[in-house]
Amino acid sequence: ISPESPKELISESDFVDYRSISPRHVCQDRDLPKDFDFIYICLPGQWKEMTKNWSLAKRCLSRLCYDLNLKGLLLGRWQILDLPFHRNLTVKGDVPHQQLLEYLYRSRLLFVPSIMDASPRILAEALCLDVPILVHRQILGGWKYVTTSTGSFFQSEDDITQAAHQCLEGGFHPRRWFQANYGPIRSSSRLSAFLQRLDPEID
Repeated sequence: ISPESPKELISESDFVDYRSISPRHVCQDRDLPKDFDFIYICLPGQWKEMTKNWSLAKRCLSRLCYDLNLKGLLLGRWQILDLPFHRNLTVKGDVPHQQLLEYLYRSRLLFVPSIMDASPRILAEALCLDVPILVHRQILGGWKYVTTSTGSFFQSEDDITQAAHQCLEGGFHPRRWFQANYGPIRSSSRLSAFLQRLDPEID
C-alpha cells in the first residue's frame, strides 16, 4: 500500500457485538469468583503454535505459574509433550465457542503472546466481557486495543511478571472502553465514512 493511498485501521474484530457478548449473556451468575488468574488459548498443530507463539508462551507460563504463583488455564489442547510442568496450570482441550467465552469470563486476564496474528477476535471478546488483556508488544494486529483502560503490553519472559501484575492490579475498565470505541455501530460508521472518502457517490 503506497503512502499516498487512503487508509483506515479497521479490523474484523472491531465489529464484535458487546450487546450479545456480555457478562450477563455469558454467565447468569455474575457474582461467581474468578476461577483462573489468566487464560491462554492455543490449538495444537505447527501453524497454530506459530501464530499463538507457543515457544515464548511456554517460558512465560512458567514465570506466571511459579514466580507469581498464578492459577492459569491453557485451553485448546490435551497432549503437550514439551511442557515441563503442570503446577497451577489447568489444561483442557478444544471447547465450543460459548464455553470458551465462559472460561474467558471466569479468568482475571487474557494472555496473548501472539506476534503473527492479524487481530485476534478473542481480544475484543475479552474486552466485551470486562477482562483485561496482556498482549505481546510486537503483535501485528490488535495492539490498538491495549490502552491504559484495558491492559498491558509485555515483550518477553523477562517482563511478563511485571506486566501481569499490572493487569491484575490496575483497576481497568475494558468493557466500558470497548463500548465507547468499537462494536458494530461505531465500526460500521467508521467503515462507511472511509468508503465515502474513497467515492462520495457510494451509498
